[in-house]
Amino acid sequence: MNLLKILGAVRRWALLVCMVLFSSASGASRCLAADSPPKREITPRPPTSREFRDQRKPKPATPAPIIIEGTMRHAMGYPRVFARIFFNGQPVMGRPAQDVIQRARALDGNLMDLNLAASSGPHSWWTAVLDTGAESHSVNQDTAQRFGLRDAGDVLAVVTGVDGQGLKVMSWVYALNLAGSNGHLSEEPNMPFGLVQQDARFTLELKAYQPMRKAEPEGANLIGMSAIRQLAVEIDNGNATVAMLSESFDMSSARAFEESLRGKVAGPRVRFLPPAFRPTNEVVRIPLRYLNARRMVTPGNEIAPVAATSPFVMGVRGGQVGKTAIGNFLFDTGASQTIISRRVAYQLGLIANANPANDKPEFQGGFTGINDREISAAGFTIDTLEMLSPGGQIITWRNVPLLVHDVAMQQADGTMAVHDGILGNNLFMASSNGELTERGLKVNPPPFERYWIHGPLGEIWFQRPAIKPAE
Repeated sequence: MNLLKILGAVRRWALLVCMVLFSSASGASRCLAADSPPKREITPRPPTSREFRDQRKPKPATPAPIIIEGTMRHAMGYPRVFARIFFNGQPVMGRPAQDVIQRARALDGNLMDLNLAASSGPHSWWTAVLDTGAESHSVNQDTAQRFGLRDAGDVLAVVTGVDGQGLKVMSWVYALNLAGSNGHLSEEPNMPFGLVQQDARFTLELKAYQPMRKAEPEGANLIGMSAIRQLAVEIDNGNATVAMLSESFDMSSARAFEESLRGKVAGPRVRFLPPAFRPTNEVVRIPLRYLNARRMVTPGNEIAPVAATSPFVMGVRGGQVGKTAIGNFLFDTGASQTIISRRVAYQLGLIANANPANDKPEFQGGFTGINDREISAAGFTIDTLEMLSPGGQIITWRNVPLLVHDVAMQQADGTMAVHDGILGNNLFMASSNGELTERGLKVNPPPFERYWIHGPLGEIWFQRPAIKPAE
């Protein structure tokens, strides 16, 4: 013990003498370093085979954005399907549609749910629009009369559309079957029907149909998200060329008009796929978030319940002359045009205040919704509209014409909530401004030959340009 004390004292004296002789800072540090025990060198562990493979992998590059140069105001048609209902286990048969009324609607350009084959005899089917923007299903006055759809008597429904709210009555419960279509104005089902809902109900017009007074029945034939959420759907825009879409009705004679109706395309080809269908890596996946549209501003909507059916694309970004606005847009295959709210329009600098009378639009647009009200709205063309995939892929539309209109939904607490915007079919299908050239109607080709809506997964899949699509 005494020896250890002596050795410790000698070390302290030696260190003190060293620091006196080397009074500089560097000398002192040398004395301290000499007194410190030598450091033990640690040999690094060689990497494992997995770590070695990860080191050799190149870092994934940011996906190049998909740029879509321009679109026009109105989509050329709608995705159409065939609907069939059963009551007490038997298919409900409908009377033939009135031939004269159908041709009058075609002449007026209303091809939304028109099918000229329905006038050739009694059928068990009708044509409807596959409408992701609709919560429920509906039929127009003509279809309800032809098929004798019965109302429940005491059940009313407040139906909200781009043209505001309307009061309608609910039908009895039916089993709903759907089949795809080739999108032609005059065709019969050639794809198999599949059961979609055992307890489907339809909204019906309160007024009686008077075909001799009005050539266009009120309402629309729509299949809403309560069915689409259960389906995997392929929308094929390749069933019609731009040249075919540019052809107008031949009005030189009644016979020529009849012939021009036969080959007219009223929408893309629609095909239903098995629920297990999945895309390949050759598509861009855009997630949908299902929300309860009647609880947009109330608690409890953070996690959408199973019954929520309103599909929104979150974080859509608009750009205009250095200004940006981000919002959650309703994905609506029942809308032919793209719409933004006045709040988003204000953020983009399109309007200066909240008074529509002071707006200075680039063009004036209009539309008619499910409640048959004609709405006039200010139209503008913005620089960009963008959607982002979870993998970082950006889809950018440039020079996008849209309308400014507040689409409001009454909430459960009685207040009104305004959608940030609506993504219309003109972004995904062939489009037109209604301009006529020497060759016919001016048509912009579709940006995607095919795209897919997978209701159970809550996703839209767009094929990448110049790459073979998913099979």
